[in-house]
Amino acid sequence: MTTMFESMGIDEMQNAIYINSTEIKSICEVVEKATKNIIGVYRQCNEKAYHPNVISPDHLMTALYKLLDVMAGYETEYDNRLSNSLIVKQQATATEPEHSTDVQSITEVGNHGLQLLEDLREWADLLGLAHEQYQIRACMVIIALWIARHGGELNSLESIVTTLSEIANSTDEYEMLVELSCLMGELIDAVALDVKFDFKNNDPASPWRLLNLNRGIIATRSHDINIMEYVFEELLHNIPEDAQMFFEQGMQQMEELDYPDHVRAVVSRYHKKHRQRVLH
Repeated sequence: MTTMFESMGIDEMQNAIYINSTEIKSICEVVEKATKNIIGVYRQCNEKAYHPNVISPDHLMTALYKLLDVMAGYETEYDNRLSNSLIVKQQATATEPEHSTDVQSITEVGNHGLQLLEDLREWADLLGLAHEQYQIRACMVIIALWIARHGGELNSLESIVTTLSEIANSTDEYEMLVELSCLMGELIDAVALDVKFDFKNNDPASPWRLLNLNRGIIATRSHDINIMEYVFEELLHNIPEDAQMFFEQGMQQMEELDYPDHVRAVVSRYHKKHRQRVLH
């Protein structure tokens, strides 16, 4: 049974948000509730909290509804094409190319949705609505997964990285850490090349770097050596310039947090291996 993630700070099951899902209906329900709360507070403020950099919450709600309708249409089209593809394979029909939803359209629609939600998150932050802000960021993770699972590319990571970090910091459960690591792997694979290699400012807090480093930490916390080795290899491939620092700090954590011997052994091996690469 797949482990899902519940919204931080919310105990009631009816208020839970499960981010390892791409159901448009679930996103709609959460967005509608959060947006209505934001609009209510916004109107009570008599627009004193006007933010010049984003459109009003009312217009954002309208735009989001239209966007989610488009996403639902793509979802139906994607499911139909997948079903048709399976039928063709079962009937052993000769080499007809498989159809897939247009990658560019998925990328544009999905990333537009992420931007609208980011604008809405700004309003929640400005109006002091912490719960709504978290709910919106959780929806951003869901849409990011939707993009990844439909073959699109991710152009925005910051809020997604923040949300995943908060979720990881709220649990020590093995199943959740493993699933979170896999989920982050899906997102990493979908990140656009210009985001991966945008290091013009050499920023150590780059969302791309943080996404990879946080995944390395989560893999280590799982204590599962198979997951650790897989994630560490991807870490070396994706951000090799940061790998030495990661393994050096990992060795310090092994002592400070009293990790099990089998976990220490893996981190120590990668630490020595990478240092040897650098020295030679």
